[in-house]
Amino acid sequence: MQLHPHQAHALDIISVAHSRISSSVLVQQPCGTGKTEIGVRAAVSWVHQRGVRHVVVAVPTLEIQGQWVRRLAQLTRLPVRASFAGRGFAQPRIVVLTYAALWQYENGLPCHDALLIFDEAHHGNYEAPSNLRLVRAHPHVLGLSATPWTAGCVALFGATAQVSLPLSVAIRQQLVSAYQVLPWEAPRGPYGLVFVSGVATAQETARALGCRASWAAHTEPRPRARINSWLRGTLPVLVVDRMVSEGCDCPRCGAVWFEREPESDVLLVQCAGRAFRYQAGKTARLHCRSGDTAERLQSALLRCDTPRLTAF
Repeated sequence: MQLHPHQAHALDIISVAHSRISSSVLVQQPCGTGKTEIGVRAAVSWVHQRGVRHVVVAVPTLEIQGQWVRRLAQLTRLPVRASFAGRGFAQPRIVVLTYAALWQYENGLPCHDALLIFDEAHHGNYEAPSNLRLVRAHPHVLGLSATPWTAGCVALFGATAQVSLPLSVAIRQQLVSAYQVLPWEAPRGPYGLVFVSGVATAQETARALGCRASWAAHTEPRPRARINSWLRGTLPVLVVDRMVSEGCDCPRCGAVWFEREPESDVLLVQCAGRAFRYQAGKTARLHCRSGDTAERLQSALLRCDTPRLTAF
């Protein structure tokens, strides 16, 4: 896979940072611009340097964990593990763990020779004591996020270097689609995605939309089956309570509806980002139920365009 210039630029900065005794690097780029590939390349570069080195990757969900494991396995012959269970720590040089599993293994993680990578780093900040302990225990830390706006997140991951790709640059380079923030209209497919607040609201909204829609949530037994139907285009509209707000890559998704306003600007942009995956001729349509949500979304996307980081 050939790297884009912004990815090569980020990896150059990471490489320089890793030549120091310690480092904390924050990479901020819009949804769909290849942050995972930057993290994977940084991990492989680190673990193949002289000496026995380890990489620990922290991710929020099992779906994202699977994406990392598959891509890492394509780039290195070293074993890539999704767990430490049942084996000594010397064997898995590269481990990809969910946050929950990472906290479970917190006391047994390699620290002195390990690179700790936090994907979706907006989940980690000074208000998350377990993450704070992990970051402080590892001399080299890399944070990846589309929305690392909180002061705690920036301070935690960006002390050594910060690199970003403004949203307008990503659109101009056709890395992501252009977008429009639009008034509410009835959700429709194919590949329509409706975000609501609460599982009960997701069920109610899907029922109101009729046979062309269904819902998915972590609390149901088999949410992946409905998500896969939506990804294939056989389910026109999917209603969710934040479930696919991260790590769901569907370039054919061109429209997102906000039935209810998410509780944070970070979540608002992450949800909108599901429609940003680039496809020729596509303009992402972001439909908001209320004018307040539309105004807040516009403001949040502007922060993606002018981040408080050193821009590429």
